[in-house]
Amino acid sequence: EMTSSLVGSEMCIRDRFFNLFYYTIHNALCFFCSQGSVNKVILIGNLGQPPDVRITNSGSKVAEISLATTSYFTRDNERVEKTQWHTVTLWNKLAEIVERYTGKGSSVYIEGRLETEKWQDQNGQNRYTTKVIAESIQLLGSNTRR
Repeated sequence: EMTSSLVGSEMCIRDRFFNLFYYTIHNALCFFCSQGSVNKVILIGNLGQPPDVRITNSGSKVAEISLATTSYFTRDNERVEKTQWHTVTLWNKLAEIVERYTGKGSSVYIEGRLETEKWQDQNGQNRYTTKVIAESIQLLGSNTRR
């Protein structure tokens, strides 16, 4: 049985992450067993700049964020920091949430899927861009706009 540390009326962030992670992995494995494949991304990171929000020709709201995730490893007895940048696309209600409540430096938890777009550069060469398409978002920490 898992116990939760309560802060006010909410579980502490560590316990919330555990629950989100456990149920996400559990659901993904159940889906994999029944469907045969999984395209699932989980990111916890910070926005590098405010969201870029626009309205499509069909009237849908879409936001793109640049999300930094940082990992650490040891090389020659020194701690080395490695930051990866991810482009995340959020549609409709999720775009409204990031537009209203986040800014540069905001911490977020995102679940989504990978999509790769093929395009041609000005020289006619095929290029590929891989993005995360968000399916859910959790705002973290105290650096969100209210």
